Amino acid sequence: MVHEIVTLQIGNTSNNVGTELWNQLDVEQTHNNTLIDYNTYYTYNKKTNIPSPRVLIIDYHDYLMNNSNSQLMVLKSLN
Repeated sequence: MVHEIVTLQIGNTSNNVGTELWNQLDVEQTHNNTLIDYNTYYTYNKKTNIPSPRVLIIDYHDYLMNNSNSQLMVLKSLN
């Protein structure tokens, strides 16, 4: 049976909290924890085999318009 997790990030700070979550998952994944199957959190691009989070982000205000370009780059990489 295939197990997949879709993360819902909803609210005014959903982008901030979500970025921290995905960054922490990246850190933990490098520790080779055999108890957690990180593939359930990611989907892989068929051409490049690069993982992307399975996430739906709903933000209630114009956070993206008021943030720096460096933060925008992080958020774009999550899509």
